[in-house]
Amino acid sequence: MNHDNKTVKKILIIKLAAIGDVMFASPLISNLKHNNPDARIDWLADSWTELVLKHMPQLDNVFFFDRPWLQKSKIKGYLAVFSLLRRLRREHYDLAIIPHRSDLAFRLAKNARIKKKVGFADGPNNNLDVAVSYDSSKHEIERNLDLLRAIGLKVEDRKMIFEVDKKVHEDTINNFLSNVYGKYVSISPGGGKNPGLDMPLKRWDADNYIELINGLSTLGNEAVLVGTDSDKEICDYVSKKTDAINLCSKTDLSQAAAIIKGSALYIGNDSGPLYIASAVGAPTLGLYGPTDPRLLAPLESTSDYAISKSQCSPCYHPQSTKQGDYSKCEYDKRCMKDLEVEPVLEKASKLLKNGQD
Repeated sequence: MNHDNKTVKKILIIKLAAIGDVMFASPLISNLKHNNPDARIDWLADSWTELVLKHMPQLDNVFFFDRPWLQKSKIKGYLAVFSLLRRLRREHYDLAIIPHRSDLAFRLAKNARIKKKVGFADGPNNNLDVAVSYDSSKHEIERNLDLLRAIGLKVEDRKMIFEVDKKVHEDTINNFLSNVYGKYVSISPGGGKNPGLDMPLKRWDADNYIELINGLSTLGNEAVLVGTDSDKEICDYVSKKTDAINLCSKTDLSQAAAIIKGSALYIGNDSGPLYIASAVGAPTLGLYGPTDPRLLAPLESTSDYAISKSQCSPCYHPQSTKQGDYSKCEYDKRCMKDLEVEPVLEKASKLLKNGQD
């Protein structure tokens, strides 16, 4: 089914879930803008991704969905959903792009009464107008962009979006890193936590980060720890045994992104900050175990990844695995335990050297 630019004036992207998922879907925005320069592009997301979406200035509006079963008052939660749906209906959207396979996303699109709905064919897609094959062998970004190709749109941009205000960047560096001379490495040893779901399986051991930071220090590289309140415990543990500057829980997301943007390299687990780092232009080194970097790792030439050699890795397959299932490891987190410090340090050193050339 081909896309008619003349009749499509309002577009809604429906992507719920975590920060990383939103980042993977963000190239949809620039490509939709390229194909429909005059169309309004809005986004429907979980409320905990608000701080990410506000850094995507090409969006015209963002609507937030609070899952009522996670609210203190379920009655108020469901009333808020009904109010949201009434608002979406009043917008009279011409097109919904749904890079999400959950029944929830499809039901929201149906009840918003959007004229044309495009989504993946292996989800609960009875209400889709265009059902696109879900190719689990493709990178997450490419798979999302298949939704645009399916309606005849041209895809030119694969870069994830996260813009840092110039003044925020300058003020953050001056306020937090005025005593840092030269380049530094930003590191997030935490991550993998979202409302209703904690995935410790994705996290490399804190003692490995300590050894890595000490190795980087020996090579003359200063480390800066970044993270949210939920990462404070692990960051405090790491900072006590290293010379790293610990800014974990001391910045908001805009400031953390500014710190990452100014770094010579970002190192972290498969979590939202890794993909924000790629979007702001920092060279990245992602650490993977249960998930497959061939499907997830940043696509930029300045990015690399390290993955365990465990036979059970990766165990998460987007076609068949539920997140709640793979977060329960029957092998005692072997994949992340088997990921040794030495090869990670070697890759980090190579990326740092390439950045100096």
